[in-house]
Amino acid sequence: MSQFSLRSPKSLRNCHSRQQYKFLFINIITFFLLISNNVQVHGQPHVSLIDTDVRRIKFYLFPKAHDLQYKEELLFGDMNSVRKSSFRPNILTCFLTHGFLDDYKGLEAIKDAYLKQGFQANIIVMDWSALSQPRFPKNFVELFGILFSYKDVLNNLEPIAMRIAMFIQMLVHNNIATLNKLHLIGHSLGAHISGNVGKHIRTQLFPGMKAERVTGLDPAGPAFVPPLLGPVIPMDPADANFVDSIHSDADLNGIPIDDGIVDFFPNGGQDQPGCFPISDCSHKYAINIYAASVSKKYVGCQCDIHFLSTPALGSFSLGSITLDRCLLPCIYPTYLGPYCSHEAKGDFYLKAPNPP
Repeated sequence: MSQFSLRSPKSLRNCHSRQQYKFLFINIITFFLLISNNVQVHGQPHVSLIDTDVRRIKFYLFPKAHDLQYKEELLFGDMNSVRKSSFRPNILTCFLTHGFLDDYKGLEAIKDAYLKQGFQANIIVMDWSALSQPRFPKNFVELFGILFSYKDVLNNLEPIAMRIAMFIQMLVHNNIATLNKLHLIGHSLGAHISGNVGKHIRTQLFPGMKAERVTGLDPAGPAFVPPLLGPVIPMDPADANFVDSIHSDADLNGIPIDDGIVDFFPNGGQDQPGCFPISDCSHKYAINIYAASVSKKYVGCQCDIHFLSTPALGSFSLGSITLDRCLLPCIYPTYLGPYCSHEAKGDFYLKAPNPP
């Protein structure tokens, strides 16, 4: 049998069916993004159900390995709240930022993994859920606004990123944090927020300087694939001294293009084992494998066979044979996760179970 004939006709049909459903789902999201600025209900623009007040963003410090739920709130613009907290000066500081419709518990697995492992770092978890989740509609007109919540949340990302960047500026100016010990980690839309925090740091708040690292966990795809439909610039390799990205649902919720200095594609970067195609299971796999990589070693193999045939949504071509060819032989083996070498560059593929 030829080494290239891996899939049976039935498996090919199932794969094609999954891609059709995903492509339809993405097109529905894109449709609402395109028309959201022009839609009217009863002659009025749609009513946004998304709050825009960045003062509602919370900064939670989690300092205790023996009490994973214990948290201390650090207040924006209030250094006393930081000095009175368990914040430890001049060690690594990690900012964890969740995604759309989520809250600070969305990255709990990573926070817990760091604390259990005894990681020497300040773990600060952002909570911008008040600006990422629609409030309950009061009437039919407002009910219609739920359809456009994603676009309304996109409009919040830029001011959220600036708020976080200014909080970091406060820490740096008070000599208890440094940019070379700053790691910004974000999932989905939180990845683009993290990238834009890095942009604000290097272009406005500390011109010519950069955060040490930005990590994107399946950065959100809808509105971020060219042509851009949102108001926010996607995360990119220039956002920090080192930028890495884990793609786990690149053909639906995630972005199907490289956006890091290093890009990891566990199990090919698309449907993860045991995940239903149209769900957030594969999308959240990036969180789970990163959390697992704190205590386990997941090795990616560099490969120049990119899994996209074209940059257009839905044009995916990675099959098992391509992934296998990337893994054997394994070229430039590189750890996924917190121990990733900052000397690494390029696309890296690996196989991993679910849960990892």
